[in-house]
Amino acid sequence: MSDSSSFATTKLLLVDDDPLQLRIYKHVLLREYGVDLDIASFTDPAEALATIRQGAVDILITDFSMPGISGLQLLRELKDLNRSAQVIMMTASSTSGLLLDALEMGADDYLLKPVDHASLVDIVRQAEKRLHRWRTALAGTLASTRGG
Repeated sequence: MSDSSSFATTKLLLVDDDPLQLRIYKHVLLREYGVDLDIASFTDPAEALATIRQGAVDILITDFSMPGISGLQLLRELKDLNRSAQVIMMTASSTSGLLLDALEMGADDYLLKPVDHASLVDIVRQAEKRLHRWRTALAGTLASTRGG
């Protein structure tokens, strides 16, 4: 089981236009994390974008290339709303240009397709730890600002 029991429930968005792969990713993460992750999955990036705009997304795992709205657009929108949100990009090709664009926009990690299940679990665990560190640091900064 995950060592994330000390974390508040983390809201994770999975976005991939391949419904079968999406179900597999969700199953793998639910098996590993159970109720520690609140997972929403979307094959339609427009629906994912609407959820992002509603707020409270902690981790986004998205495919780069999808019809209509790209993973880079989802990344940009989420980082504009929540700078500490963790974004993991998935791609079938490790084109350096795409990866550099994603990194410049604030992506935190990437997965190559086909996605290795152990890597998926490990990358989400790392993202959750980074998120927890950011939340702790920000809470400490706010507390010292209010107290001072």
